[in-house]
Amino acid sequence: MLVASCGSVAAMARSLSETHVLTCIITLGPDGVFMREADGTESSHRAPTIVPVDTVGAGDAFVGALAATFDIGCSIAEALPRALAAGAITCTRHGAMTAPSATEIDAFLTT
Repeated sequence: MLVASCGSVAAMARSLSETHVLTCIITLGPDGVFMREADGTESSHRAPTIVPVDTVGAGDAFVGALAATFDIGCSIAEALPRALAAGAITCTRHGAMTAPSATEIDAFLTT
């Protein structure tokens, strides 16, 4: 496992980012995400506090919201909170059949 060989999430992100010259985002469940950008900038972002019901599909919702937010021209700073919100909303539902809509994400972020 890569984390074991690197020693920590941050070390793993650094290794991937430096080796492949890319931005690496590692999801950490209720602990949010750790990001290492290609330029060496590192940051952590907290996950919203929720009472989880089912975590199935949370990662897919995170990645989908991240991609959709990039697709409309937003920066990574704008995309990460939306992606974290999408993952959190998904965890408050049973199963992975319905992803949160942009409207639901907007409402979640304003509460």
